[in-house]
Amino acid sequence: MQPLEVALVFVVAPLAVVGVLAALTLPGGDRRTKEKRYRPGRPFEFTPVWFLSSPGQLAGRLALTSSDPAGDAAAGNPHGPTGGASDRW
Repeated sequence: MQPLEVALVFVVAPLAVVGVLAALTLPGGDRRTKEKRYRPGRPFEFTPVWFLSSPGQLAGRLALTSSDPAGDAAAGNPHGPTGGASDRW
């Protein structure tokens, strides 16, 4: 390989790839929007979202019951969502 070819393959090509990736990722967010980012000390307005493995189990249930969940779990009867990666704890 000629020195010019080596420079093109090992210097210019990687710099071109890095330049394209930088151009795609560095422009940042859309500055035209009027939404303010959260800053420490400001009030944080949000809507809480709960991600459950089986939300159907909680449908129609407004409050916790007074049953003994520890006793149910010890008896092998899971009470409510059980969680975990495979939905079994």
